[in-house]
Amino acid sequence: LVGLNVTRKAKQPSWFSKSFAEYLISNYCTCDTIVDPFAGWGTRNDAAVSLKKTYIGCDLNPELVKWHESNNRNIVCQDAIDFKYTGECSVLTCPPYGDTEIYFEGQQILDECSWFDIIIKNIPNAREYVLVCHKVSDKYKPFIVETKENKSHFGANTEYVLLVPSTFNETI
Repeated sequence: LVGLNVTRKAKQPSWFSKSFAEYLISNYCTCDTIVDPFAGWGTRNDAAVSLKKTYIGCDLNPELVKWHESNNRNIVCQDAIDFKYTGECSVLTCPPYGDTEIYFEGQQILDECSWFDIIIKNIPNAREYVLVCHKVSDKYKPFIVETKENKSHFGANTEYVLLVPSTFNETI
């Protein structure tokens, strides 16, 4: 992440650590299956596995997914816009931060809350949606349960943890 920040490929990547993911799963996810439409580097996968949960993820980067496959991670290559899961689960994810996380040319750029709308439609049977982001629209502000401040020599980063109930998908 630091390398991406220095090269400006990703101006403000999420600081998602395994311990943070374990904390979120332990405190907010009520299902034994964790679904993540933005698997990224796999820290949420590793946290779910260490907590004896089933992890189902996808990522758009085919090279990264090949690496995940070689490490026996359950992450498929698919665009989150088309990724659907209809089983009972808890969603834990952190979508790209709009135009601050651009990893390749032609990447779909949406704000985090637009991604949330897509996730909630595509994964309708989640018990809850645990979403981490750095900008929150008014529609999602009532669901903020935590604010996380990250500081380093690169600057400060504020992220919000949202806990969106399963009943919210009926309003989208």
